Amino acid sequence: MPQCAIARFHVICYSKGSMLNETTLGKFKANLRGELIQRNDERYEEARKLYNGMIDKRPLLIARCVDVADVITAVNFGRDLDLLIAIRGGGHNGPGLGSCDDGLVIDLSMMKSVRVDLATRRVRVDPGCTSGDVDHATHAFGLAVPFGIVSTTGVAGLTLGGGHRVSYAQVRPHHRQPARGGRCPGRWRFCHSQPEPAPRPVLGAPRRRW
Repeated sequence: MPQCAIARFHVICYSKGSMLNETTLGKFKANLRGELIQRNDERYEEARKLYNGMIDKRPLLIARCVDVADVITAVNFGRDLDLLIAIRGGGHNGPGLGSCDDGLVIDLSMMKSVRVDLATRRVRVDPGCTSGDVDHATHAFGLAVPFGIVSTTGVAGLTLGGGHRVSYAQVRPHHRQPARGGRCPGRWRFCHSQPEPAPRPVLGAPRRRW
């Protein structure tokens, strides 16, 4: 039976017994333009570090993706081998959801391209960027994106709500534009700019503090 790891609003199911061997890992590594870091690599200890130093997780593999093809390859690899998968964007997540024990970390922190379109006054941001990266690129043109509190916050997690509460992402719906991203089946998907309706408040519901 699959086991489930639950963290706030995140539910991740996985099963043990996945077969990893040198041939499988070699093929996976050959299909990546980025790095595949294993526990016996010298870079492992540094690569597994989290923003929150109190959390100590030891993933089995860390795939440092550099482009979309790498992301699709990593998602397919983890799914096919039934591995627990964690996604790391800017790496700022407080509870440490950007890593996992004995699973695959798909690290997007190397994908840091920021493209400013002056004609439309829009900016295209890769998932590994922090708000500081966006500020650096936009301020040169006299522009700014009004989000975040500190420069080290990852843009991907911030845009998706940062794990604070379900309606948090609704604060910035007019800033988001259509986006493209990978799905669990390992396919590319176009995401519409219109957000889903915010959930209606429930009378008498207890307030939560994070």
